[in-house]
Amino acid sequence: MIKIEADTLEELYEKSSKELACSVVDLDIDIIQQPSSFIGLFKKKAIAIVGIKEGATIDKRYIEEDVKETVEKKEIIKPIKKNKAPKINKKDSNSPEAKTEKYALKNGVKKNEDDTNDTIEEIYYSIKKLIDETPFDIDIIEIKMVEKKVIYIKLDGDDSSLLIGKDAYRYKAFSYMLYTWIHTRYDFLIKLEISNFLANQEKNITTYLDGIAEKINEDGAGTTKPFDGVFMHIAVSYLRDLFPNKNVAILSNKNGDKYIKVHRDR
Repeated sequence: MIKIEADTLEELYEKSSKELACSVVDLDIDIIQQPSSFIGLFKKKAIAIVGIKEGATIDKRYIEEDVKETVEKKEIIKPIKKNKAPKINKKDSNSPEAKTEKYALKNGVKKNEDDTNDTIEEIYYSIKKLIDETPFDIDIIEIKMVEKKVIYIKLDGDDSSLLIGKDAYRYKAFSYMLYTWIHTRYDFLIKLEISNFLANQEKNITTYLDGIAEKINEDGAGTTKPFDGVFMHIAVSYLRDLFPNKNVAILSNKNGDKYIKVHRDR
């Protein structure tokens, strides 16, 4: 186990993956401090205790030479054993393997059909394995390509609200983890939906941006509040559709928070 610090959760997962030389899906992360700041003061970093899940192997694609030497010489990586809560035995038709097979058949995902289907199937199996390692009662409802280079992932279950967490902190952490892994391995972006959380957030964001759009139409320019992760993707896409002839740029303030500025015509 090692302690990792970073300015954001996304950077924390990336740094952990590099430090421990493995995919983010193989990380065992206990986040002990969320990143935060108050009006630019008292900024706190994201802090986590990180290890590697039992059975994981070192992936050379994630190792730089200096990291590889550290891993090999210091042998800081040790598998972590978890005391899992006992699971209720289910009928074979409801087992994870059966659900996986049903999903593949229902969505027409066949091995060796094409690269995209192979990728979606591999992502499905990996996420299923990851979810099975958590205490959450969550199922994969759907995984599909919705845009070029954008994967839509929908999860739902009795513990959806727990996976989202207060102020969406678990949703953001889980989304960052999936994004870091999928973008690094497959060069795809993701849209993670848990229950109807993302759809509701999208409505709230577009309602807020409609107010900003009115100001832009009056003054010719405007800026938004900070966004992060998939929320930034939703916001910038919406504004670029509204103002195709203006410059819609993602900028950072002095605290490193990202916001959108819409200004002069192209």
